[in-house]
Amino acid sequence: METFPLSGKADAQLSLLAQQDGKKLKADLTAKVQELAAQFGSNRIDRAHVQLQAAAQLSDFRNVTLEKYSFILGEANQSLLTANGSASYALNSGDLSAQTTLEASLPVLLKQMVVPQLNASSGTIKLTALALRKGQETSASGNLVLGDFSGRCGGYQFQNFQTTADFDVGLKDQVAQVRRAALAVRQGFDSGGSFDVAGRYDLAKQSGEFSFNAVDFNQNALRPFLAPGLLPNKLVSLSLNGKGTAGYDARGESSVKAELKLTNLVVEDAQNKLPKSPLAAGLQLDGGMKESLVILRQLLLTLSPTDRAKNQLQLSGKIDLAKTNAVPGQLTLQAESLDLTPYYDLFAGNSKTAPAQPSPGTATASAQAAPRTEPDAISLPLQQASFDAKIDRLYLRDIAVSNLVARAKVSGSR
Repeated sequence: METFPLSGKADAQLSLLAQQDGKKLKADLTAKVQELAAQFGSNRIDRAHVQLQAAAQLSDFRNVTLEKYSFILGEANQSLLTANGSASYALNSGDLSAQTTLEASLPVLLKQMVVPQLNASSGTIKLTALALRKGQETSASGNLVLGDFSGRCGGYQFQNFQTTADFDVGLKDQVAQVRRAALAVRQGFDSGGSFDVAGRYDLAKQSGEFSFNAVDFNQNALRPFLAPGLLPNKLVSLSLNGKGTAGYDARGESSVKAELKLTNLVVEDAQNKLPKSPLAAGLQLDGGMKESLVILRQLLLTLSPTDRAKNQLQLSGKIDLAKTNAVPGQLTLQAESLDLTPYYDLFAGNSKTAPAQPSPGTATASAQAAPRTEPDAISLPLQQASFDAKIDRLYLRDIAVSNLVARAKVSGSR
């Protein structure tokens, strides 16, 4: 059996007070652990201290109130985690109220709790939350803040990155409501954009509606995530805006409508070969689903036009996902003219070194040990479908293709 070494000095003080002929009971607790040393797997804490304080009371054996509590976990003279809050509960009605605030320093916390591929030189996490239950209604609200984060997560590098997530949700009469769920991003003092979601879902009817709105997600928010894919080029600016609605009905038709607009996209390269004029892209989606039939009324992709092409690509059609008696599906992709050169240049040539080639002896040995075999057949979730593509003119750098026509057909999921 795995053991967890643990040592330290602990003491606690508890006081109880009865008032009003025992109808009101009060309790105060103070507990401390000094010189705490513990090891959990590869994580170890040395010279840590823990302090817990709480004050509570019970009135008429019906109402429980946690007037306040506080919890502190630290190491040496540094604070790892703090928490405080209060709560109340009515035994007769079941009404509940609880609020809490938690705060932690990322660099200090990650020194004790190692997370693979995550390190931080600065940053804090703070959660403030309120939970309520009154009668048939339950709700929760609060916010989570990642503040001044500088560090690395996997292949992504962050500098003074800040994120705030706000939420306000509830449940009443089997109807779940997302009154507000919002995300806001900053880099230092510069705004990176915001994202909001709202909606409701009826658990009994299995139906709901949601809407979203994205406002000016820009380089300050997206640069850490796009930078690895753009190397050795650098993202200078972009702005992403969008809005949409979605409806779900288990007994009827579900639908989704969305519009995304990417503007002011500028990428800088050391050779100054990329265009300085901003690029743009737009996406419009209008689709739905009823039972097993997926209906794509329109998926329209619009890129910045060039001297050679209008740069609009449209996909439409329907697909039946039923396993039996499926209606034949049809998807149609069409474009008058496409010039992909400006967008291809943003990501082309990122790899500077070719992959290492195995020695002839190693290649021969591998070939003898693992002879080539035909891959297993792929079973598609479609029974009958056809795909038609027609692009009148396609350009990619010096390549020009005219009257590009393609057709694919699925029969019996093959």
